[in-house]
Amino acid sequence: MDYVLIYFHYGLRSYNRPSYGWLMQCYLKIDRKYKKNLKALYLVHPTTWIKFFWPVIRPFISVKFSRKVTYINRLSQLEEYVHLDNIRIPDEVKSCDPVGPLEISKNQTRPTTKFHVSLQL
Repeated sequence: MDYVLIYFHYGLRSYNRPSYGWLMQCYLKIDRKYKKNLKALYLVHPTTWIKFFWPVIRPFISVKFSRKVTYINRLSQLEEYVHLDNIRIPDEVKSCDPVGPLEISKNQTRPTTKFHVSLQL
C-alpha cells in the first residue's frame, strides 16, 4: 500500500535534536517494502539544520528515496500536495506558519527572467 509521510519540524532545538547516528539507525530499520511504497516525504518548516543535514546523509540513502523528499516552507504549499482537512496539524505548527507572501530568494530568478534580466519586451 502506498503512503505519504509528513514531518512537521517545528519545535526542534539543540537540546531535543536527535543525533545523526540515531536518524541513520531509524532509516536502516525501515524495511525495504516500506521504503519502496513511500510516495513522498514532506518536510514542513525545515530549518537550516535540516537543509544542512540532508546533503550530509544523502550519499548513504538511495537516489529513489532522496527524490521523494520535498521541503515545504508553509502550510499553503503543503495543501498543493495533500488535503489539509484530512490531517491533524498541531496548533503550534499552525501558529508558526508564515503569513506574508513568499519571498523570492536572491539566488532564484523569476520564470520571466534569464540572468536576472527581464525576458518581456
